[in-house]
Amino acid sequence: NSRGIAYTISSGDPAGYFTVDSDTGALRTSLPLDHEAQPVLDLEVQARSGNPPAFGQTRVHITIADINDNPPVFLPSSSESLMLPENTEMGTVVYRIQAEDRDSGFNGQLSFDLSSPSGVQRTFTVERSTGEIRLVGSLCYETNPRYDLLVTAKDKGVPQLSATLMLVVHVQAENDQGPVFDTLTYRVELKEGTPINTRFLQVRAMSREIPGSGHLSPLIYHLRPDGDAAGFGIAADSGWLFVKSSPDREQKDMYLLTVLASVTHGGLKKTGSATVRISVTDENDNGPRLAQQRVFMAVRENLPAGTGFGHMLATDRDSGSNGRLSYRFLHTDRHFQINTNTGLQKTNAVN
Repeated sequence: NSRGIAYTISSGDPAGYFTVDSDTGALRTSLPLDHEAQPVLDLEVQARSGNPPAFGQTRVHITIADINDNPPVFLPSSSESLMLPENTEMGTVVYRIQAEDRDSGFNGQLSFDLSSPSGVQRTFTVERSTGEIRLVGSLCYETNPRYDLLVTAKDKGVPQLSATLMLVVHVQAENDQGPVFDTLTYRVELKEGTPINTRFLQVRAMSREIPGSGHLSPLIYHLRPDGDAAGFGIAADSGWLFVKSSPDREQKDMYLLTVLASVTHGGLKKTGSATVRISVTDENDNGPRLAQQRVFMAVRENLPAGTGFGHMLATDRDSGSNGRLSYRFLHTDRHFQINTNTGLQKTNAVN
């Protein structure tokens, strides 16, 4: 440093997103930048020289531009259920979708589509901009006791990100006196790899006995035999759900089951239903995988210290901290360094 000036960041960056080269004054990023966490920074950069030292200060205003890195999120969750009487009037708004996207501008602007089979689209519609779901057909318990509505929320960013809401609509027969569950939607978490035959949730239903209706049989519990039901079973007498095949979160992380409770009133069978939403939680059962086992990199001589020259990329199918990777050299080398978080390899200062 020929002029004897030393630069430091004196304030405005408590999280340490940036560093300044004390000799040249070059600002560099030192952490990944996140618009949602910190959209704007005002750095105070101080220059010092001489003995006793003289100081100069300048302000650097940094705007972190938004990229479309957040998908839409449904609130309170990505699967919900509701009960509709079969005499609900056409044109009624039956559900208002709540969703958010943490990105800004077009990146966070949402539109909604109903992507269910055509029979559903003749019965329900969704307003693209507001997320209002409206009944546009007639309901009949005997013909269709349940509808599975798949709603897609898309943002307007590039690349476009989306998420899917499963809305289960149970139709309630007008004069139905079937059993009633203590909740319409049960939510439960299940660890992946849970052993077969493990009991994990007891559902309960009550019979609605009509005075003078004659003999009332015991409740019988069963599962509607759809795609998700194959991995689970239910005890017919007690309502205990159990595992029939161990869940693997990396294959499937959420199951929707319909539990049914049947009772016989004087020779007539009556049935009530509820939804069980099973979220499969992650176990650290996958090791990191390097994109390539062997990589050849050429590095020019006399590069300044801190020059990046190559990336090591790895993936891990687990989620959260189980899938967060850190990089290090098995054998350290004074000529090179690797960024723990990103896998970027750089030259090192050599004395």
